Amino acid sequence: MKNLKIDTYTSDYTLPLYTDYAGQESRAYLCLDMRDGEVYFEERGPHHNGCSQDEYAGYIRTFAIPNNLTVQGLNELLQDRQVIDALRTILSSGEEFYDGNNYRMRLSDDGDEAEAFLDTYEYGGRYASLEVACAEYYLRDCSYASLVRNNETHEVAAARLAKEAQRNGFFVSASDIENTLESMSAPE
Repeated sequence: MKNLKIDTYTSDYTLPLYTDYAGQESRAYLCLDMRDGEVYFEERGPHHNGCSQDEYAGYIRTFAIPNNLTVQGLNELLQDRQVIDALRTILSSGEEFYDGNNYRMRLSDDGDEAEAFLDTYEYGGRYASLEVACAEYYLRDCSYASLVRNNETHEVAAARLAKEAQRNGFFVSASDIENTLESMSAPE
């Protein structure tokens, strides 16, 4: 019987599975490789609409998760007993078969139930996450003078304000803040 291979997740990024593609957000997935039991995360751009050959054949199982989970939140998810039990059931119920053209992987009824559970599982609010906000929205009630300290560059102010936003439960891109500060300081 195969065992799940789960490592602690590490990343230098605040939201490792989140990217803004010109106003469209990436999607995030929890993945299970049925061949070796590896569990991992994957980010996909908004225009990625297909699936790999391994997904199509059932060797890789993917489950949509929130894209705003922090590293701590992703590790909490990897320790969630319900999620781990469902992944174990899926992995142990896989059976390779030949469909007349290709080898594929199918699940038993128990595996199908566990997969349906993960497909409908409410991940939101269970794990450490940040609310994603644009700088213009996040800073809307602030004056320029209250945001930028004396002799502080916009770059330095943006880095400081991005950290403050995180302490308040928001992810606001430092580059977005810097651009907003630039526009606030421009003469009208």
